[in-house]
Amino acid sequence: DAERVLIRLPDAVGDTLMMTAITAALRRAYPHLELTIAGGAFVADIFRDNPDVSRCIIAGSCQDLRQEATADVIVDYRFLIDQLPEYYGILPMMDILANVAGIRLPSKRIQYYISDDERHWATEQLSGEQAILAVHLNTAKDPVRSYPHAQELLTALLQSADDTTLLWLGSAPAPIRSERILDCARNNYSLRQQIALIERATAAVVIDSAFYHVAHNVWQKPTLLLAGPTSQYLIGDYTAAPLYTLRASTCNTCYWYQHRCKRTCMANLSPSMVATAAAQLLHRVRAGTALRLPPPKRSTALLHCMHATTGTRWAGQHYHRSW
Repeated sequence: DAERVLIRLPDAVGDTLMMTAITAALRRAYPHLELTIAGGAFVADIFRDNPDVSRCIIAGSCQDLRQEATADVIVDYRFLIDQLPEYYGILPMMDILANVAGIRLPSKRIQYYISDDERHWATEQLSGEQAILAVHLNTAKDPVRSYPHAQELLTALLQSADDTTLLWLGSAPAPIRSERILDCARNNYSLRQQIALIERATAAVVIDSAFYHVAHNVWQKPTLLLAGPTSQYLIGDYTAAPLYTLRASTCNTCYWYQHRCKRTCMANLSPSMVATAAAQLLHRVRAGTALRLPPPKRSTALLHCMHATTGTRWAGQHYHRSW
């Protein structure tokens, strides 16, 4: 019987992008719902022109409090995920988000709407016939997922792909300068401008961050994922576009363990190894031979998270909501 639903989003750009698939599924299943989205300042940018939501507001604002007073149902994602350890390392993140909302996802495609003006602007910034490699290697939100050899990798990429423009993404400036690097941070490009530029990319080299979801899911770019401690099968839609992953041989996707490796698996990926893999990806894209990732084997440890002290496996539970 609910009509007015308030959804409070976690303070993460990547999670907010994935939530657009959840609101699309809610709109499809319950077209009568009035969906209000509350979150950080970037939420309005991600949900701009999105027909599945009625309004976007800032979490904790007066508008948020007014919506709380009138909402029939409130779904608060801000702290909920941290309280559900039985999910960790077992269900894909997008399925977790959908499960909390009480729905199944008919599609994991992120819903993002770019304007003609944004697309025209991006074309002006990245014109020409050179290959464009989108690169994102650092996230201040979670250093465990960051790549610690960014300077050395950029140098190696410039040497191994001498006919390629590097699109440096994120809020931190690139550690080196070059006329072949378009540095979004130094140019003060907004989140939406960076997303528009990624549409122009030939391929992407990224860590597990919001820009992974943008490149691989939104624009379906062939992607080299420096997966490190997280599993490529759990962090997004691995079927969206060709996907290749790099992980040190000793890494065991320990992100959800109590005692994580503290960036060891990312540090063990040498810049030369990553640059070689990136060059191979660009070659496959040009040759039309880039492949999508095969589904995981059910027996693989990538889909299991073992308790760090007891060795027992968490039992997954399903949470359903009736609208």
